[in-house]
Amino acid sequence: MRTRGLLHGLPWALACALAFVGCSEDPAPTDAGGADTRPADSGGMDTGGPADSGGKDTGTPPGDTATQDTGTPPGDGMTRCTGNPDCAGTPATPVCDTISGTCVMCLAASDSCPPAQHCDPMTNACVAGCRADEGCAGSPATPRCNTMTHMCVGCVTSDQCPAGMLCMGGACAMGCDPMRPCPTGQSCCSGMCLDTQTNPMNCGTCGNACTAANGVAGCAAGACTVASCSAGFGDCDMMAANGCEASTATSAAHCGRCGSACMAGPRSTAMCAMGACAVMCEAGFADCDMMASNGCEVDTRSNPMRCGGCGTVCSAPNAVATCAAGVCGVGACNAGFGNCDMMASNGCETDLRASVMNCGACGTACRAVANGTAGCAMGTCGVGMCNAGFGDCNAMAADGCEANTNTSAAHCGRCSNACSFANAAGACAAGACALGACNAGFGNCDMMAMNGCEVNTRTDARNCGVCGTVCAAGASCVAGVCQFGRGGADLTLTDRLVINSVRASASVAAGTARVTITNVMGTFLAGQSVLLHQTQAATGPVGHYEYGRIREVSEGAITLEGPATGAYVTDGTHRAQVVVVEERGNVTVPNDRVLTAPAWDGNNGGILVLDVAGALTVAGHIDMDGQGFRGRSHPGTYRCMRGFQGEGQLGVGSADIASNGSGGGGGGAGQDDGAGGGGGHGAMGAGGPPRDPGGSCAERSPIPGGAGGVEVGAADLSRGLFMGGAGGEGGADEDGCHPGRGGLGGGIILVRARSITVAATGLFVSSGDVGVRGDSSCGGCGMGGGGGGAGGSVRLVALTTATFGTGRLRVEGAEGALGTCGSNRGGSGARGRIGVRATSITGETTPAFDRN
Repeated sequence: MRTRGLLHGLPWALACALAFVGCSEDPAPTDAGGADTRPADSGGMDTGGPADSGGKDTGTPPGDTATQDTGTPPGDGMTRCTGNPDCAGTPATPVCDTISGTCVMCLAASDSCPPAQHCDPMTNACVAGCRADEGCAGSPATPRCNTMTHMCVGCVTSDQCPAGMLCMGGACAMGCDPMRPCPTGQSCCSGMCLDTQTNPMNCGTCGNACTAANGVAGCAAGACTVASCSAGFGDCDMMAANGCEASTATSAAHCGRCGSACMAGPRSTAMCAMGACAVMCEAGFADCDMMASNGCEVDTRSNPMRCGGCGTVCSAPNAVATCAAGVCGVGACNAGFGNCDMMASNGCETDLRASVMNCGACGTACRAVANGTAGCAMGTCGVGMCNAGFGDCNAMAADGCEANTNTSAAHCGRCSNACSFANAAGACAAGACALGACNAGFGNCDMMAMNGCEVNTRTDARNCGVCGTVCAAGASCVAGVCQFGRGGADLTLTDRLVINSVRASASVAAGTARVTITNVMGTFLAGQSVLLHQTQAATGPVGHYEYGRIREVSEGAITLEGPATGAYVTDGTHRAQVVVVEERGNVTVPNDRVLTAPAWDGNNGGILVLDVAGALTVAGHIDMDGQGFRGRSHPGTYRCMRGFQGEGQLGVGSADIASNGSGGGGGGAGQDDGAGGGGGHGAMGAGGPPRDPGGSCAERSPIPGGAGGVEVGAADLSRGLFMGGAGGEGGADEDGCHPGRGGLGGGIILVRARSITVAATGLFVSSGDVGVRGDSSCGGCGMGGGGGGAGGSVRLVALTTATFGTGRLRVEGAEGALGTCGSNRGGSGARGRIGVRATSITGETTPAFDRN
């Protein structure tokens, strides 16, 4: 037909319709393949010509001996098809699009692209992006294909996640719902799987939160319990409902501990004060022998040996002492003596036989003569003559020439010329004024008489006690003695004691005094000493610290007496804290007793800070082992993945084999024993050793271990203090439950005292904890062991002596745990740092201490 040459590029059915001719059922007429030599069509409807009988068009003009038309005129260059066999000759486009009759690379309806590609329905070409899970086989973390987005994800539906996890945003996350229940033994509470048999916030059933007045609530077998009581309280009735109901500090029925009742004897009432039994006496009586069994045995109203109190002994020199209504008095004077000052404390103080002022009787003064002497003998007055150099400065002839103008500070050189100096007595020599002795508690430190004794040596830290005695940095002068802190009650441990429990996250700008506090634990009070410490910082300074004292407490803030010298920041990547300093007079830690502080919880804690105004004696332990940066672990089933980095001074890490600052790196993913790295501090932590064989689950072969945490800080601990870095978690294999957690780092111990003595049984310890072995109870044995935690910091400052022998200060790194196959122990944590500053130091440590 003449229209063929014009419409050969259109689909067959469309070409026939446009030509308005009778197309046969064949898709194309038979053509000899040569060019059409018939005369050009005039444009009218083709009637078929005289030779057309009107019968069905066979597709081949009369007399045309050519083969069947293929749908493309010779020289067209385009292959027409009705099925895939028609495209066999075009390898690049092997699929037939029957709608357009063209050969294409692929069809979206029957995608034949490689698994990592899919057919683009607009271009019928294979493009990047998966079409099935097989296309994600090379991505262990994203093994599933989202056929809507053609992206590899961790999951598409929740049934592809372990029990206790839901598919969210293409990844398995902890959670549950009615269609995805929790593992056996756990309940779905607010979308999370919890054990209601032991969870105190969901005890027995979801939402049932346990409480314990004056203590910490627990949950056991689905019932609320009292896990522990606060200091000074006890669960004496063993009833969880009312918590720790008994005050063991004040309850006479439970004094010091439950069931320890106080007893009292006659004229007394039993009582309990600060956990120790005592008695309250009736008015006028006292328990002087400190024996509760005989009560208040002394009548202090009339007993001159216990007058008004146990320690008051009446004494009356030259007289008989008396006691009446609890007040000492003077009875009859001895012959020749008189109570001329009417004061009971010194009895009959005056010798009436020789006193010129009380000659023969109180108040009878002998008259003196100018420049002479007056005397009294056997109670009779006598008159003498004044000597040269004396003056009658009071103009009274009765006392003669009473003033020596050569030596009297009140009449120096002449009457009424008084020698007066600030805080000092005036002196007169040869009739000229001079600075005399300073008043008690004052000193002439600038050696200038004109301003007298200008320094209060009871409070001046630069001239403490005497001129020139300078207190050490951070110490104050109290009553003429250098000391750290304001002192307070002495402390002798009777049990394990946790101090520094009042603490909070802190933010304060350098040069300002107002500290913003969050995550508050306990109650801050005006007058308390506090320590500011920058514990973590992803960027910028970290580890610096300083002392301050609270002037005022307000909502969400404390104000210091002076501005902070440094900046302390708490935000998304920084953690600073403020801790109330324990202040005591003298502190004794007996053998088998432990003094410690709360562990680091991610916001605050991990610091033991103590100021002792007097002596610190340690025969037990001051212990911050494992109270520093935390090792992390994955709960539940965790397979073919890297382990968590340990926490360090940079913050909490992620699942990675690289170190996280001082935190050790996690072990690599693999078939067997990807070990975690050790935490760092005073040195670099040891890396987890590599492990063969790799296996299909391995990220590479050999399987890499976690890198050791880096060294942080400096030997001089006066510039900065760091907790020990935590060890990294072990790597996970393809069939175990979860790898071993990294060991905890040691905390910080900061102690200042007048003197420090550590006995042969005593210890200051802030070492790291060992790594944890992996759990392969789900199958296999290839879960990696955690790296060991690093040692923390111990800084001791003594105004006089620090005596601690050998090996009594320890900041050791801990070893890593074995993998569950029994090989490749995680990397060991590094040692910590020790600093000691004192006038005299006796002892040795490992590592060696720095004198700062």
